[in-house]
Amino acid sequence: MGQQLLEQGRLALQQGDRLTIPSGPAPIYGVGPGVSLRKDPQLSSAVQELAQARFLTNQATQPMTIELDAQIVAHAVALQWATPGFLARRLNVHPAAITSPIRRLVADGALDLSTSACHTQLGISPGTPEAIAPLIHHDPSGVLDGWVKIQQARHGDGSQALSSLDEVGIVARRYRSRTRYAWFLMPEPNVDAWRFLEADIITICQDLAWHNVRVGMVVSRSYIDQAATKPLLDAVAATGALLRTSCRIDAPLLLWSGIGVIHLVAPTQELLLQTETVEPAEAMARACFEAADPVSRICPSEVIRLLASGLTDAVAARRLGISERQFRRHVSRLMSQLEATSRFQAGIEAARSIQW
Repeated sequence: MGQQLLEQGRLALQQGDRLTIPSGPAPIYGVGPGVSLRKDPQLSSAVQELAQARFLTNQATQPMTIELDAQIVAHAVALQWATPGFLARRLNVHPAAITSPIRRLVADGALDLSTSACHTQLGISPGTPEAIAPLIHHDPSGVLDGWVKIQQARHGDGSQALSSLDEVGIVARRYRSRTRYAWFLMPEPNVDAWRFLEADIITICQDLAWHNVRVGMVVSRSYIDQAATKPLLDAVAATGALLRTSCRIDAPLLLWSGIGVIHLVAPTQELLLQTETVEPAEAMARACFEAADPVSRICPSEVIRLLASGLTDAVAARRLGISERQFRRHVSRLMSQLEATSRFQAGIEAARSIQW
């Protein structure tokens, strides 16, 4: 289904149509303007011409600056994956204002079309470093420069391979007293190659806390819903590290501010150390942390099951040990993440995502 959705997205990219998920409960907006200009026999020709004129006027007045392109791609990098609607809210613009730029950026390779983890939603993710590079000088945040340099380092440009896991501990001990901040973007929990790093991550966080170093860690949302990762999250949180969650993380790393970065390259199971141009990489890691959501100790699956059981908000909140307002906030956040317009739709989409 994910491949079918991507093909529909590419077709919508070319035609500018609204994209609807097959068998989905409601349409979602892809990269098209969400305005159909197909002939409707029930409308007069004058109305058709007026609609066409208004559409072309709106298209002509949309901002098409390279600065907007840079903002769109920078937000896509910080979020790693987002629906166009969610991206528009982050940019504080109407979705129609970014549909044409997104269409152009996808065609140029600066953005990529990809599906969510459950293959039910089409979203936007960062494109190739070569296509993003021309936008670097138009991004004052430094996020795009950091993303390009991180991708280069992950391919061996400006980085060197660590020969063993022991070297991660050596690097961490060398850096722990020489930095004030550390940023960790954790790999997916289903990547078995990195499960052996979990004990080291806990030790590194404990050492950094001892040296009064502030740690910001971002984990994917799949981390939160797995019992096997709970000991790691609890141990990291106990050190005082700030935990946040994102939809996905495409470039996992361990970064010590101003000193060095260890990249975790999943396909080759390599550990690469980068000690040059760390500042741009830190700008990107910090942006990912700031764009992520605070980790809630309430799992989304628990909220979904309570909603599906038909309980009132008050009863569901009592079962979770939180206030009714907090429960409603969890439901609202879930609806926003799933681009759902109702609780019913949110339940369907979320149930698909966790295969429940």
